[in-house]
Amino acid sequence: MTSTTSSLNGSRQFSQIYLWSLRKNIGMAALHALLLFLVNPLILLISLSGQKSSMELDSHLTAAEKAERFSEYYSSFVDHMAPFLAMFVVLVFCAVLCVNLFSYLQNKRSVDLLHALPVRRESMLLGRWFAGITVLFVPVLLDCLSMWIISAAYGIPAAASMQTLFLQMLWVLLMGAAAFTFCVFMMLCTGTTLDAVLSALGINGGYPLLIICVYTVAGLLLPGFNGEDVFQHLGILTAFAPFAAGIFATIDGQSVWLALWWLAVTLLLLAGSILLYRRRRSETAEDNFAIPLPKIAVRFLLTAAGGLGFGLILNTSSMSGFFFGVLFGSFATHVVVEAVYSRGFRYMKKSMMWYGIFVVMFIACYGVLCTGLFGYDTRVPNASEVESVSVIPYYSGDHSTQIVDDHWNQIAELTPTIRDSENIKTVVNLQQNIIQKYRSRYPYRLKNHMGGGLTFSYKLKNGKVMTRVYQSYSDDMDLNEMVQPFYKELSGMREYVETSDLIFYVQPDSMESIDVYTAQAQGKTHVLDAEKAQQLQEAVKQDLYDKEVNGNDLSDQKAATDRYLSISVDYRENFVPEGEKLKALLGGYQGRINIQNANYVWNDDSSATWNLLAQWGWL
Repeated sequence: MTSTTSSLNGSRQFSQIYLWSLRKNIGMAALHALLLFLVNPLILLISLSGQKSSMELDSHLTAAEKAERFSEYYSSFVDHMAPFLAMFVVLVFCAVLCVNLFSYLQNKRSVDLLHALPVRRESMLLGRWFAGITVLFVPVLLDCLSMWIISAAYGIPAAASMQTLFLQMLWVLLMGAAAFTFCVFMMLCTGTTLDAVLSALGINGGYPLLIICVYTVAGLLLPGFNGEDVFQHLGILTAFAPFAAGIFATIDGQSVWLALWWLAVTLLLLAGSILLYRRRRSETAEDNFAIPLPKIAVRFLLTAAGGLGFGLILNTSSMSGFFFGVLFGSFATHVVVEAVYSRGFRYMKKSMMWYGIFVVMFIACYGVLCTGLFGYDTRVPNASEVESVSVIPYYSGDHSTQIVDDHWNQIAELTPTIRDSENIKTVVNLQQNIIQKYRSRYPYRLKNHMGGGLTFSYKLKNGKVMTRVYQSYSDDMDLNEMVQPFYKELSGMREYVETSDLIFYVQPDSMESIDVYTAQAQGKTHVLDAEKAQQLQEAVKQDLYDKEVNGNDLSDQKAATDRYLSISVDYRENFVPEGEKLKALLGGYQGRINIQNANYVWNDDSSATWNLLAQWGWL
């Protein structure tokens, strides 16, 4: 049937498509709102009710302390749990709504019928897109409003709760729009719903997996590169995977730059969708692909991730196992992906060209890494350009370095830092010596990671940060032996020792008790008064200066059984920080803090701490 109705008004076409699509999906909007209510406001109501009842039974808390803790509990929920649960629901509905609104593109009868109407393609696409965005956004706004009403009903200060809720809501809305637009783009590129789903899953899963594999290989191959740092770079890890970005960044990692990136990507995807829809032929419906770009991208991502992943698994046996793993893993993955997309093997021979491109890229990338990544392996800043350098040994003992709040959320972590210009020159020279030891086996070969890393983090005067990590491996390159001369020189620097343990930052009255272990006795607890706490603190400091504490020395000391002393220092719970050094380390934090127990070991009975405890009769 041919329509005799014509409308040249683009805005009217858009509004009609928008309202029609919205009415068609009103049930999905109600279901979306219901699920958001179940995972956020309902859970919050039950949790707050239980929290209030438990605090009312605690007679040790004042009314002000109860109100403060209640407010902190609410803020913790809306800052962590609520956005994660909301994001998960929104991402599911992104896929469902996209199929509901754009599945006509994958059916020849539907697409012929709708394209025969006197409606511009831009209006048809944008009307449906805005309808989907409305169905996604309105329930999230209602969810946010409900949690704000709950905070007001419980007397939680509105200013603090609204700021957190508003920021988290904006992030959920942004990533919901990005994921939905990404799905629409995939629907336009493909000819069947199955291919659209496979493409979306392939990119959102394959891209992060490939980045993780690349970082791991680089960490095992390139000296100074920290392959375990990939999750600290969420922007790189999820740059083209909106579903992964929404989940990972909601847990931890939101930033202004990440938000701007996804805002730009969403707009580009929407503009690209409009351009594709203009050129998309109706005849491509029910074909494998209207545009082959997603198939090429997904096949490459999964082929590379499968090859590198299988190679890393086989690398535990031998270095040659890595190359066999890459070869067989990538080939098998390529064949599987091509067979699934093409519904068979008819285009398999033709696809081998793309597999050859992967092989060439792998050889080129491996060659660049094993030859130092264009000087990355030997790059060390000039000492005159360095403001400070943090040096974290691969083994730092059990010294106290972390500070948490009264809910045990980390506030700060102490890292040994060098600021003296002469000491900085020494550190730079020492790092260059380590580099030369690695360069003795140039070009580099893949290794098996076995232990922690020795980290150099330079803060340059121009504001940039340069970090290098040297790790211990299972081959004959023993990091412990390599850095032992370096560490002995480093531990002789007074400022390094003073910034390596929180005992130099806290006041003596923060120390509550110690547990003493010797070769003859296990676990005697002694409570510290103010005088004993100060004397113990000074004795431990002196032993740290004198390198008498084994936890502060990498040398291999085999102690006799009759010369062994270990103490565990217990700090008070939820104490108020005092002292300028500690306050400066906390960076403006005003609340109460907790410090993890600090453990120290001695093998020298002439050390200051050993003599002090013997004098008190605690040995």
